[in-house]
Amino acid sequence: MKRNKSRVTISDVAKLAGVSAQTVSRAFSNSSYIKTETKNKIFECAKTLNYVPNSTARNFRNGSSKKIAIVFDTLKNLYFSILIDYLSAELIKLGYSLDTYFVDKHLLTSEIYENIISNGDDGIISLLGVDDDVENLVKMHNLPILIAGRTTESNYISYISADDFEGGKLAALELVKEKCSNYLYLGEVPGIYCSILRFNGFNNILKEKGITPKEVYCYGDVIKELEKLVNENYDFDGVFCFNDMIAYNARKYFKHINKKVNIVGYDGLFKDIDILDPIRTITVEKKSFAKLVAETMISIVEKNIKQVVHEEIKPELVK
Repeated sequence: MKRNKSRVTISDVAKLAGVSAQTVSRAFSNSSYIKTETKNKIFECAKTLNYVPNSTARNFRNGSSKKIAIVFDTLKNLYFSILIDYLSAELIKLGYSLDTYFVDKHLLTSEIYENIISNGDDGIISLLGVDDDVENLVKMHNLPILIAGRTTESNYISYISADDFEGGKLAALELVKEKCSNYLYLGEVPGIYCSILRFNGFNNILKEKGITPKEVYCYGDVIKELEKLVNENYDFDGVFCFNDMIAYNARKYFKHINKKVNIVGYDGLFKDIDILDPIRTITVEKKSFAKLVAETMISIVEKNIKQVVHEEIKPELVK
């Protein structure tokens, strides 16, 4: 017998069961308007034909795709990789799947937002900041955005983030405790709002003590910037890094040149990846954070929360 390679449709099941396609659809939606014996007959016919319900099409008919978009710019950032993994697991528990969007910018732009609308996602979790003009699109289309790990002043866009200003203060207090003399903030690229907040918190504590930290951005090449500072005879002994990836690279370099430097990172990667050595770092517990973000996103989508959420979580120093 030649195998039929075309996919079995809802009409095929309806024909075999002797009912309408609408009745089959209602059966798979667990409608209470269909008799139990009719449902059972439909399910038996579906099993005979190896029919797989199109859940995406059914969800669209019900006004939901059961998909949440997540926007990020790179998976080389281990923090993003870890958080996306935890978010996916939490959303699956809630009956949703994660729709990933790699972007080539450090922002969620209007173009990306419109693309997500066209793909029918129910909501957006962004690991990036949001461009100013996106707010007008949110007002117009009502597709909710929840920023995870960064903040916004928009009254139409939600966020849940660590308190980055407080994190910067914690880093400064730890380095002051180590009696450092010269302080460096080593960022990735300027203008990222969470980076600004981390530096401002760091600077806030040091300013009170009459200390002015040096501010340097590595643009992805940590070793190059540190070599430049060393060649310029800048004798720093206390470094606060924008993230742990920068901190690990910095530690590797200082070990190579046999220079003792106190380093504080940000993200707590070693708490989630066993092969990483512990370092001093500022973080929030990521599994709990992902759970809160996922549950909040679904509550917004399902209108259990009817207002914009702005929530900051107090970070901690771990080592």
